[in-house]
Amino acid sequence: MAKPFLYVLIFLSPLQVFAESTIDCHCFQERVFNPQRTFAADRYFLATAQNSFMALVYNLDKKQLVKAKMSGQSADQLWIGNDLAARSRHSVTEIARVYQQSGSWQKVVSQLSIDPEALGPKYLGQLGHPEELSNTIADHQLVTRLGISPERLQKARLAGMTTQQLILASLLNPDPLQEFDALKKSSHSWGEKLFKVGLLDGQAIYQRIEEILGG
Repeated sequence: MAKPFLYVLIFLSPLQVFAESTIDCHCFQERVFNPQRTFAADRYFLATAQNSFMALVYNLDKKQLVKAKMSGQSADQLWIGNDLAARSRHSVTEIARVYQQSGSWQKVVSQLSIDPEALGPKYLGQLGHPEELSNTIADHQLVTRLGISPERLQKARLAGMTTQQLILASLLNPDPLQEFDALKKSSHSWGEKLFKVGLLDGQAIYQRIEEILGG
């Protein structure tokens, strides 16, 4: 069974890491809902929802996942790397090595002789477009693991919902687009919505996702 896809610094120099990814800082100052500053923790809630979901889907240590992002790895890299490992007989170490050497997901697939049938034509066609492929991978997990309707998911993506937003909204409503639209029309924050249903911090969000996936 493939191990979690977490690049380490022996594979990527600092310059390579920062050049290849958009850094999403996880040094959040606000990590719980504050009724005096209702939007203060929203970025944290969105980030921790995605981290929790990815960690549970691919059997990762969430703390290591957060460290990987703090080192400069993008969510796209982590979605793609872990998914390729899960779909192939190759370890994440092999995948990381080839990606570091080539800077290309197409070359990772070809050099490691990953079975194209295990990926499918859409997946293969998006290897050169990491953001699109990352969304495709996440969407598959959102449908199969969180039970979002493919039709509603497509509409949500067309409406501009991000993977982070989709995961968090799904904890509040089986129809994430409906929840997202209601949030936009109101003056409420994600934190307020979560507080109302008892999801007070990152641990509560993790446990809720774990309950859904375990059920």
